[in-house]
Amino acid sequence: MKHSAVLALLALLVSVTAVAAAGAPPGPFSTTGYTTAFEFRALPSGYLQFRIQARGGPAHDDDALCQSMYGAPCDRLCAAYGETCGVHGALEGSFSFDEVGMGDVASLTGANAGLLTLLTDRGAAELHFNGLAASTDVSGSFAFLGGAGDFQHLAGVGAYAGNAGAIFRVDYQPCGQPGQAACPRAQCVVRGAELGLARSKAHWTLVNEGRQTARLQSLLLHWPPQNGALTAVYLGDRLLASGYWPASWVELDLGALPLASRELRAGKRSRLILEFESKGIDPAPASYSFLATFGQDCAAIHAVFDQQPIPKERPQDQPLP
Repeated sequence: MKHSAVLALLALLVSVTAVAAAGAPPGPFSTTGYTTAFEFRALPSGYLQFRIQARGGPAHDDDALCQSMYGAPCDRLCAAYGETCGVHGALEGSFSFDEVGMGDVASLTGANAGLLTLLTDRGAAELHFNGLAASTDVSGSFAFLGGAGDFQHLAGVGAYAGNAGAIFRVDYQPCGQPGQAACPRAQCVVRGAELGLARSKAHWTLVNEGRQTARLQSLLLHWPPQNGALTAVYLGDRLLASGYWPASWVELDLGALPLASRELRAGKRSRLILEFESKGIDPAPASYSFLATFGQDCAAIHAVFDQQPIPKERPQDQPLP
């Protein structure tokens, strides 16, 4: 299967929660960089699961690597997008990201999630990002996880340009704070966190880091044949679906369920619980792939590759934004 079909799915964002020094809100900034690693594998539903790593800026640039992968020094590659590699604008410095996702090659639609790390003149910060992507449109959300220095939470919107499998630029425009333009849409910031596996159940934690209630619209669930059939799906203690779905995947439309049964309230976390036929399910998180959508441009995803680091979690004593 050609990479070009997959790469159409991998544009990165429309909204971001960024960092700035206390006081006046920051102005726009951008990240310009290059992909350093890409892998994918086919799922039984016909989707592809992918992973992308990328970076740019003085802290990361390696001309020997850029020359070997792309045939030119790093900054010459990034110059096609009007900048040297790195973070520019209201923030200056370097960045890296590690992204995973799932995409339907037939419709050129998909979802992504990952961690963006900034090393800038205002300090370091980490942003979680996720969302939906299509061949002609990009949407998603970012949430600030933490950093050093005098930072504050800020929402914003962004625009992507380039080839997600090669060289790219993302422009960020803060919005929604005093002195800034209103954000063009309600911000939905939901992410998938840890996956627990024991006996006959999988427990996937979903976290709503936004300031409004999010509602589950659909689920695409993949699990290993060892688990047998899926028999029930809960959100917390609320039953979403029950039945007998043979291994090893199912897509569930939840839009007809009562709103209250599929709500994830602002600033809260809840567990999506899957019950399987087997009493001894596969204990490896990499054997499972989940996609949860919360409306037109909001999604959470679980997609783990072998040897992939465990996603960083917010300290338990740190409140959700």
